[in-house]
Amino acid sequence: MNIKAVIKRHGFKQVDIANKFKVTEGSFSQVINNPNISLTMLRKIADAIGANINEFFEDERELYVQSESGNGFVCPHCGKEFKAHFSIEPAGKEV
Repeated sequence: MNIKAVIKRHGFKQVDIANKFKVTEGSFSQVINNPNISLTMLRKIADAIGANINEFFEDERELYVQSESGNGFVCPHCGKEFKAHFSIEPAGKEV
Protein backbone atom coordinates (compact mmCIF):
# COMPACT_ATOMS: atom_id res chain seq x y z
CA MET A 1 0.00 0.00 0.00
CA ASN A 2 1.56 3.25 -1.12
CA ILE A 3 -0.49 6.02 0.45
CA LYS A 4 2.11 8.66 -0.42
CA ALA A 5 1.87 7.85 -4.13
CA VAL A 6 -1.93 8.16 -4.14
CA ILE A 7 -1.71 11.50 -2.32
CA LYS A 8 0.84 12.76 -4.84
CA ARG A 9 -1.16 11.43 -7.81
CA HIS A 10 -4.09 13.57 -6.64
CA GLY A 11 -1.91 16.67 -6.59
CA PHE A 12 -1.33 16.96 -2.85
CA LYS A 13 1.67 16.87 -0.56
CA GLN A 14 1.73 15.23 2.85
CA VAL A 15 1.91 18.65 4.49
CA ASP A 16 -1.32 19.68 2.71
CA ILE A 17 -3.21 16.74 4.18
CA ALA A 18 -1.60 17.18 7.59
CA ASN A 19 -2.85 20.77 7.58
CA LYS A 20 -6.37 19.60 6.64
CA PHE A 21 -6.32 17.25 9.65
CA LYS A 22 -4.74 19.94 11.86
CA VAL A 23 -1.77 17.76 12.78
CA THR A 24 1.95 18.14 12.18
CA GLU A 25 3.50 16.71 9.04
CA GLY A 26 5.53 14.36 11.27
CA SER A 27 2.39 13.03 12.97
CA PHE A 28 0.68 12.51 9.63
CA SER A 29 3.76 10.73 8.30
CA GLN A 30 3.63 8.33 11.25
CA VAL A 31 -0.02 7.59 10.52
CA ILE A 32 0.48 6.80 6.83
CA ASN A 33 3.61 4.75 7.47
CA ASN A 34 1.85 2.57 10.05
CA PRO A 35 1.35 -0.89 8.51
CA ASN A 36 -1.79 -1.26 10.63
CA ILE A 37 -3.50 1.91 9.43
CA SER A 38 -7.27 1.66 9.89
CA LEU A 39 -9.83 1.67 7.12
CA THR A 40 -11.43 4.62 8.87
CA MET A 41 -8.24 6.64 8.49
CA LEU A 42 -7.85 5.55 4.86
CA ARG A 43 -11.41 6.72 4.19
CA LYS A 44 -10.65 10.10 5.77
CA ILE A 45 -7.50 10.51 3.66
CA ALA A 46 -9.36 9.41 0.51
CA ASP A 47 -12.11 11.95 1.20
CA ALA A 48 -9.56 14.70 1.84
CA ILE A 49 -7.83 14.18 -1.51
CA GLY A 50 -10.89 13.23 -3.58
CA ALA A 51 -9.78 9.64 -4.09
CA ASN A 52 -11.52 6.29 -3.97
CA ILE A 53 -10.34 4.15 -1.06
CA ASN A 54 -9.65 1.32 -3.53
CA GLU A 55 -6.76 3.32 -4.97
CA PHE A 56 -4.74 2.62 -1.82
CA PHE A 57 -4.89 -1.10 -2.57
CA GLU A 58 -3.97 -1.06 -6.27
CA ASP A 59 -0.38 -2.20 -5.72
CA GLU A 60 -1.58 -4.99 -3.41
CA ARG A 61 -3.78 -6.49 -6.12
CA GLU A 62 -0.81 -6.75 -8.47
CA LEU A 63 1.05 -8.96 -6.00
CA TYR A 64 -1.38 -11.82 -6.30
CA VAL A 65 -2.20 -13.80 -9.39
CA GLN A 66 -5.50 -15.61 -9.70
CA SER A 67 -5.10 -19.38 -9.59
CA GLU A 68 -5.71 -21.52 -12.65
CA SER A 69 -8.90 -22.89 -11.08
CA GLY A 70 -10.20 -19.36 -10.63
CA ASN A 71 -11.10 -20.15 -7.02
CA GLY A 72 -8.25 -18.37 -5.31
CA PHE A 73 -4.87 -16.74 -5.66
CA VAL A 74 -1.28 -17.89 -5.90
CA CYS A 75 1.19 -16.64 -3.28
CA PRO A 76 4.03 -14.80 -5.04
CA HIS A 77 6.53 -16.12 -2.48
CA CYS A 78 5.78 -19.83 -2.11
CA GLY A 79 3.57 -20.52 -5.13
CA LYS A 80 0.78 -22.13 -3.07
CA GLU A 81 -2.84 -21.48 -3.88
CA PHE A 82 -4.98 -19.80 -1.23
CA LYS A 83 -8.43 -18.30 -0.92
CA ALA A 84 -9.04 -14.83 0.46
CA HIS A 85 -12.30 -13.76 2.06
CA PHE A 86 -12.95 -10.22 3.18
CA SER A 87 -15.63 -7.60 3.21
CA ILE A 88 -15.66 -3.87 3.55
CA GLU A 89 -18.43 -2.29 5.54
CA PRO A 90 -19.98 0.91 4.21
CA ALA A 91 -18.85 4.05 5.95
CA GLY A 92 -21.22 5.23 8.64
CA LYS A 93 -21.61 8.66 10.07
CA GLU A 94 -18.70 9.50 12.30
CA VAL A 95 -18.69 12.17 14.94
